[in-house]
Amino acid sequence: MRSAPHSLGRFLPALTTVVVLGCGAPSGVPLPGALRVQTAGPKAAGSAVRWLLNARILDPEARTERLGHLQLQGGHIASVHRERPANPGPNTVDLHGAWLLPAFVDLHVHSWGNPSPLPGPDHRCGHAETARLMLAAGVVAYLDLGSKPRTIFALRDQVRAGLVPGATLYAAGPVLGHIVGMKPGPGGPDARLRQTRTPAEGRAHVRALVASRPDIVKVLMDHTGPEQDLSLASLNAIVDEAHRHGLRVICHIGTWQDARACVMAGADALTHLWDEDDVPAELVQILAKRRIPLIPTQPVQVDLPHFSGPNAPGWRDPLLRQLTTRHLQETYRQTARFVQKAKFWLRYQGAHAKGYERQLLTLHKGGVVLLAGSDTGNFGTFQGYSLHRELALMVRAGLPVWAALKAGTTAAGRFLGRKLGVKVGDEASFVVLAASPLVAISHTQRIRSVIVRGRLVDRAALLAGTSVADTFRASRCRRR
Repeated sequence: MRSAPHSLGRFLPALTTVVVLGCGAPSGVPLPGALRVQTAGPKAAGSAVRWLLNARILDPEARTERLGHLQLQGGHIASVHRERPANPGPNTVDLHGAWLLPAFVDLHVHSWGNPSPLPGPDHRCGHAETARLMLAAGVVAYLDLGSKPRTIFALRDQVRAGLVPGATLYAAGPVLGHIVGMKPGPGGPDARLRQTRTPAEGRAHVRALVASRPDIVKVLMDHTGPEQDLSLASLNAIVDEAHRHGLRVICHIGTWQDARACVMAGADALTHLWDEDDVPAELVQILAKRRIPLIPTQPVQVDLPHFSGPNAPGWRDPLLRQLTTRHLQETYRQTARFVQKAKFWLRYQGAHAKGYERQLLTLHKGGVVLLAGSDTGNFGTFQGYSLHRELALMVRAGLPVWAALKAGTTAAGRFLGRKLGVKVGDEASFVVLAASPLVAISHTQRIRSVIVRGRLVDRAALLAGTSVADTFRASRCRRR
């Protein structure tokens, strides 16, 4: 059985508060994203928005679009109106018919940075920078599924304490699995993988994680190659121990047999697809009946060809150019110099994209809950941007636009305990779009502004706080 490029290489590279930067502009001064806030004066700049007027409101749950006006209070939607209020008062934003959509959520991220397919330095500039990039891309929450625990849990707590600006970070910490012949790497207990050879080791790993309050437990259950060999007994022990401590489990799967084993063990969600065989009808029925969601992560499985070569179409997207360095962009054009792993991924993805699309459409038609995730931190994926690609690839596979939007907004938010939406009581976190994603799903990238818990985000300031606003800075990056 061949080892698909998503197997070994990828996983190794409570409601929280989103921190936003102040609006930073007095009344009448255009804010980033071409929005204007009418305030009571300069002192009120950056205060909570009270009204959003003249919005084309997109509701992924009801699959409706309507013109309306939202009153916000305490970071939530206080009321929704068909008629414009006669005297809305200060702290009012007129959207002038722009499209308002619940903000995006990415449920599969490795947030260290963006890899270069060439030998030499990556754009490896830290987890904190990813938090800024995510929010600038309209992603208000994301789930890191495999990072050094001390690093990722410390940053998560800093974000929640308001010390780091950016999107809300949720984290699993290390991955629990068994790689045959793999020696313990540097860092000991801070390694990204915790080798699990026996059920007792699995339970011990979960208990050791409890003190760090992980938001999820991630298990590597992938038998696409002989080097990966987590036993069924160890899998069951991990899931059972996690549930004893009130923790949910996401399984990285390699084959549909792995997926079935995770479901039978009681896993709470699956991530990835397998292109080698059609999805068994029995598995589709079980996933649909038990409402076990699957996070497809199409970008990591099919997108490398889209960005590789001198005339790659992917680099035409303005949002991607905004979120990446010019140096990184140039490395993807030089396919002849790609490292061997990138060359293999490029060939494999080009040959297997249709298989992934077929599996994704089968799962959707079978009623399986699909949630959006990008698996950034791997070749052909880019922090913040690739969540938009996940939605576009869902539509390319045959899913309705509304289904893709729901997978990347309200449904993904629910998985993290975030009540995103456009109804009274929902969290007031939105992206404002210059064009309708119902016309073209790529329009999710045409972001005019981002609103988080009722506050406008200064996207320019977020980007200015990262190295992507400049040319590549090798001094801020480490070699792989």
